[in-house]
Parts: sequence; structure tokens; C-alpha cells
Amino acid sequence: IPCFNVEKYIVRCLESLRTQTFSDLEIICIDDCSCDNTVQTIQDYQHSHPTMNIRLIRKRKNGGVSVARNTGINAATGLYIGFVDADDYPDSDFYEKLYKKGVKYDSDIVVSNIREHTLSGKITTRTKWVRNVARNRKYFNHTIWCAIYKRTFLQENKIINPVGLTNGEDTVFCIKCACSTKK
Repeated sequence: IPCFNVEKYIVRCLESLRTQTFSDLEIICIDDCSCDNTVQTIQDYQHSHPTMNIRLIRKRKNGGVSVARNTGINAATGLYIGFVDADDYPDSDFYEKLYKKGVKYDSDIVVSNIREHTLSGKITTRTKWVRNVARNRKYFNHTIWCAIYKRTFLQENKIINPVGLTNGEDTVFCIKCACSTKK
């Protein structure tokens, strides 16, 4: 979870991860030099939920979302990596479903449908694009958080988030993944 001034959102995000049906989660929060109470909020949450595997890594210099995500990739030890933004809250069975499919098919990437909640309260579910990806991987949505990625696949293909981009870093990362995967 890249964290920069997200004290308003991070507890809801962590709660959604705490209630996952897949219990073997490694949660890595990368604080990118927040100026608010993000760090204290995460530490309080860690203290309140000592059985959760939450690691807090504090950057010494603000590097942006790509640097934070890359730090998380380097720190991760699990079979698969999922990216969650601090204002995301995945369904409780999200990671279990993806993980089971990934293990079953030995997939490099496992892609999910997306349900988005707008600030106005509108809920949109996108399912059609997942069928398109199954037919042709060039249709892989350029949203990093709708999938899990095999850690060794990312490492072996040297796929990282592009540093220096302020927009579109998800797109670049996902294109590299789609072009590199065989499964």
C-alpha cells in the first residue's frame, strides 16, 4: 500500500484486508514521507491488530507512488503480489479467489473484474473487459490493482513501476506485464 497523507482512508483499507478470507496476507505499507498522521494511524492499527502481518516501511525521501510500489515489490516475500491503494477496499474474498486461480493454473497474472464506487455513490461493475483479456492479452486493463502478479515473474522479467511518471504509471507497468507473460 503506497501511503502519502492518507490518514482519512488507510483504516478502511486495512480493515478490508483484515477481513479477507485469504488469511496468509503480508501487508506492506510504504509511507512516502507523509505530513499528516498516516504513520501514527498505521502504527495504532498495528498495535490494535497484533496478529495481522502488517509491515510499515518509512521512506526517508518522498519518491512518489512508483518508488513506493517498487519498495513493496522488493520487500515482498509471498508467491503473489497485489497492489492496493490506500483508498481501495477489496471485497473480502478478492485475494482468495485470485490466489486459488493463480495456483491452480500457475499463472503469472490473475485478473479480476472491477467494481468502482464513485464519490457521488454510483457503483459501476466492469466485467466485459475480463472476457476480452482472455481472448487477447493486449486488452489487459491498465489498472494495477485489479490483479495479482507472481513475484518471481516480476523479478525474472525485471518489471517495476516506472519512476518519474506522475500519470499513467499503471499503464506502463501493466503493458510490461501483458507483453511478458505466457500465463
